Amino acid sequence: MTLLSEAVARGEAALTEHAAKQLLSDYGIPVSREAVVPDVEAAAMAAAHMGFPVVLKASGAILQHKTEIGGVVLDLRGADEVRREGRRLLALPGCDGLLVAELVRGDREFVCGSPGIHSSVHA
Repeated sequence: MTLLSEAVARGEAALTEHAAKQLLSDYGIPVSREAVVPDVEAAAMAAAHMGFPVVLKASGAILQHKTEIGGVVLDLRGADEVRREGRRLLALPGCDGLLVAELVRGDREFVCGSPGIHSSVHA
C-alpha cells in the first residue's frame, strides 16, 4: 500500500507535513532534513544532531495551518530555545509531537493536493 492510499484508508483528510515530505522524497524531490519527535528532550537532541539553527513546528494530524496558530518557530539556535518553544507548541490543541527541521532559507511554498487529501511544504 502506498503512503497516500494508507492515509485515505485511515480516513485522513490531509497528510501531515512529515508524510507529505516523505511522499515527495519517494519521488526524488529533495526535502529538508527533519525528525518528528514526541517531546522536548528528543527535540533538543534531534536539533543538536542536525545542527543549529533549526525550525520547530507543532505536529499533529489536524494541524494543517500551523503558522496561523503560532505553531512554527524559526531560527532556534540552541537546545534551551528548542525546549522552551517545544513546551509551548506541545500545549497547542491538536499537537501530538514536534517536527524539528533544518533551517532552509527560501521564498517559495509548494502546495499539492489530490481528491480527499492535501498538504503543503515550504521551501
